[in-house]
Amino acid sequence: MGALADLTRHTGHEIALGDFTVSVGTPYLTDKDDNALVYRDITDHTGNSRGSSLVNLCDNKELVIVNLLVHRGRDFGGNLTFKWRNEWLSVIDLCVSKQDSLDFIRDPSVSQDVLGSE
Repeated sequence: MGALADLTRHTGHEIALGDFTVSVGTPYLTDKDDNALVYRDITDHTGNSRGSSLVNLCDNKELVIVNLLVHRGRDFGGNLTFKWRNEWLSVIDLCVSKQDSLDFIRDPSVSQDVLGSE
C-alpha cells in the first residue's frame, strides 16, 4: 500500500490498476460531499486486514475503488477476478482512482480468459 500512498502525493489524475490480492468485502467509502458510494453485485462480503488497509487509504486520500461502483448515474462495471477451481469467487484485481479521475475510466473489467491464473 505504500506505493499507492506515495502516488497520491502528486497532483493530477491518478489511477492504479493491478492485482492487489486483497479482499475489501463491501467497502464503505464516501465521496467528497460525504455521500456514501454505492457498489453493486458484491458477492464476497468478507474482507481481510489488507482490504481494510486499502479502504482506509482510499478514505483518507479521496480515492475510490472503481470495480462495481455505481456513482452519479454511471455503472462502472467490473467482474469477479479470483477463481478457485471452477468458481469465480471474488474481486482482487482492482482499479483504484482519485475521485476527480473517474471521468477518465471506461470499464474496470478484467478478462476472465487468462490461462494459468489459478
